[in-house]
Amino acid sequence: MYGYQRRWLRRLMVIVMTVVAVLIFVKRDAILYHLFNQFSQSTAAPKTPQKQDPQKKLAAQDFTNQQVIAVNDNQPNFTTNDLKTTAGSWQKLSHRDWLGRPR
Repeated sequence: MYGYQRRWLRRLMVIVMTVVAVLIFVKRDAILYHLFNQFSQSTAAPKTPQKQDPQKKLAAQDFTNQQVIAVNDNQPNFTTNDLKTTAGSWQKLSHRDWLGRPR
Protein backbone atom coordinates (compact mmCIF):
# COMPACT_ATOMS: atom_id res chain seq x y z
CA MET A 1 0.00 0.00 0.00
CA TYR A 2 2.85 2.36 0.86
CA GLY A 3 4.54 1.77 -2.54
CA TYR A 4 1.29 2.44 -4.38
CA GLN A 5 0.86 5.79 -2.61
CA ARG A 6 4.44 6.82 -3.44
CA ARG A 7 4.01 5.95 -7.12
CA TRP A 8 0.71 7.83 -7.23
CA LEU A 9 2.33 10.83 -5.54
CA ARG A 10 5.28 10.73 -7.97
CA ARG A 11 2.95 10.58 -10.97
CA LEU A 12 0.91 13.46 -9.60
CA MET A 13 4.05 15.55 -9.06
CA VAL A 14 5.26 14.82 -12.60
CA ILE A 15 1.87 15.78 -14.03
CA VAL A 16 1.76 19.02 -12.00
CA MET A 17 5.32 19.96 -12.98
CA THR A 18 4.56 19.24 -16.64
CA VAL A 19 1.42 21.41 -16.55
CA VAL A 20 3.35 24.24 -14.87
CA ALA A 21 6.17 23.96 -17.42
CA VAL A 22 3.69 24.09 -20.32
CA LEU A 23 1.92 27.12 -18.81
CA ILE A 24 5.22 28.94 -18.32
CA PHE A 25 6.23 28.12 -21.90
CA VAL A 26 2.92 29.36 -23.32
CA LYS A 27 2.81 32.53 -21.21
CA ARG A 28 6.55 33.28 -21.35
CA ASP A 29 6.09 36.57 -23.24
CA ALA A 30 3.67 37.95 -20.67
CA ILE A 31 5.83 36.74 -17.78
CA LEU A 32 9.00 38.32 -19.19
CA TYR A 33 7.14 41.54 -20.02
CA HIS A 34 5.83 41.75 -16.47
CA LEU A 35 9.24 41.02 -14.94
CA PHE A 36 11.17 43.54 -17.01
CA ASN A 37 8.56 46.28 -16.66
CA GLN A 38 8.52 45.78 -12.92
CA PHE A 39 12.25 46.49 -12.76
CA SER A 40 12.13 49.47 -15.13
CA GLN A 41 9.44 51.30 -13.14
CA SER A 42 11.46 52.43 -10.19
CA THR A 43 9.92 54.83 -7.70
CA ALA A 44 13.26 55.74 -6.13
CA ALA A 45 13.73 58.91 -8.18
CA PRO A 46 10.92 61.41 -8.63
CA LYS A 47 9.72 61.95 -12.16
CA THR A 48 10.65 65.32 -13.58
CA PRO A 49 8.11 67.12 -15.69
CA GLN A 50 9.12 67.03 -19.33
CA LYS A 51 8.51 69.82 -21.77
CA GLN A 52 6.57 69.02 -24.90
CA ASP A 53 8.61 67.29 -27.55
CA PRO A 54 8.81 69.36 -30.76
CA GLN A 55 8.21 66.26 -32.86
CA LYS A 56 4.99 65.49 -30.99
CA LYS A 57 3.92 69.11 -31.37
CA LEU A 58 4.61 68.90 -35.10
CA ALA A 59 2.77 65.57 -35.41
CA ALA A 60 -0.30 67.01 -33.67
CA GLN A 61 -0.75 69.80 -36.22
CA ASP A 62 -3.19 69.57 -39.11
CA PHE A 63 -1.47 69.96 -42.49
CA THR A 64 -4.50 69.64 -44.72
CA ASN A 65 -4.33 71.81 -47.87
CA GLN A 66 -1.06 73.49 -46.87
CA GLN A 67 1.72 74.05 -49.39
CA VAL A 68 4.36 75.30 -46.94
CA ILE A 69 4.88 74.07 -43.39
CA ALA A 70 6.87 76.17 -40.93
CA VAL A 71 8.94 74.08 -38.53
CA ASN A 72 10.43 75.60 -35.33
CA ASP A 73 9.13 79.02 -36.41
CA ASN A 74 11.54 78.88 -39.38
CA GLN A 75 14.51 79.03 -37.02
CA PRO A 76 17.30 76.48 -37.75
CA ASN A 77 18.85 74.72 -34.79
CA PHE A 78 22.30 74.11 -36.30
CA THR A 79 25.35 76.30 -35.87
CA THR A 80 27.76 77.67 -38.45
CA ASN A 81 30.29 75.02 -37.36
CA ASP A 82 27.80 72.37 -38.41
CA LEU A 83 27.71 73.84 -41.92
CA LYS A 84 31.47 73.73 -42.49
CA THR A 85 32.68 71.11 -44.94
CA THR A 86 36.42 71.56 -44.44
CA ALA A 87 36.69 68.21 -42.66
CA GLY A 88 34.61 66.40 -45.27
CA SER A 89 30.93 65.76 -45.42
CA TRP A 90 28.75 66.15 -42.35
CA GLN A 91 27.36 62.66 -42.60
CA LYS A 92 29.68 59.80 -41.65
CA LEU A 93 28.76 56.21 -42.44
CA SER A 94 30.59 53.07 -41.41
CA HIS A 95 31.27 50.11 -43.68
CA ARG A 96 28.37 48.32 -45.28
CA ASP A 97 27.01 45.12 -43.82
CA TRP A 98 26.76 41.83 -45.69
CA LEU A 99 23.53 42.93 -47.38
CA GLY A 100 25.09 46.17 -48.64
CA ARG A 101 23.29 48.48 -46.22
CA PRO A 102 25.18 51.45 -44.75
CA ARG A 103 25.41 51.70 -40.99
